[in-house]
Amino acid sequence: MSGLGIMVLTLLLLVFMVTSHQDSGEKRATQRNAINVRRRRSIIRRTVDEACNEYCEERNKNCCGRTDGEPVCAQACLG
Repeated sequence: MSGLGIMVLTLLLLVFMVTSHQDSGEKRATQRNAINVRRRRSIIRRTVDEACNEYCEERNKNCCGRTDGEPVCAQACLG
């Protein structure tokens, strides 16, 4: 193989290494942003309706919202 061929292969290898390193940094940033979004969503207060409040008051608990159409009752609602 000629010297020019070796230089071209070396250059291609370097380009591949640099771009894969940049992609991994971008992937980490995307994962970090996804974690931050999940944290922010947990702060949002759930809306409850009167039927849920009545259902949970009978059980001496607070209505924390609905999951799959069923009321979720607890002593203290988190998130």
